Amino acid sequence: MSFRRLRKAQALTCAFENEFCKWINDAGEVAWTLLKGGAYEGERYVYTEASGSNKNKQFILESERFVMDSAIKLSFYYHMKGTKMGDLKVLGLGSADAWNELFSVSGSQGDSWLHAEIPIPGWRLRV
Repeated sequence: MSFRRLRKAQALTCAFENEFCKWINDAGEVAWTLLKGGAYEGERYVYTEASGSNKNKQFILESERFVMDSAIKLSFYYHMKGTKMGDLKVLGLGSADAWNELFSVSGSQGDSWLHAEIPIPGWRLRV
């Protein structure tokens, strides 16, 4: 995942090759894990299993709060294949401490990595 300014090519990037960087793996119900092999780029990727006993549970990966003087973009690749695939949502916590849905995709998306690039107006994120 990476954050990119809309006007500048600077990035705060985490490839998840060895760690979660500054992302918080919030194991409220089920934790995310780093897996090796089959990633879109590099060797590792962040993974969670949403089937079986994990059905209908939340999997939270949260960023720290960013203070920005201009908008940025959250860019990431996701892979969602399966007959009972759930939802992937990106939520932003605004200055009024209200969560807003910034991105949502549901169900099986096929057997390929898909790219998402979401404008962020300076909020804390949960993926």
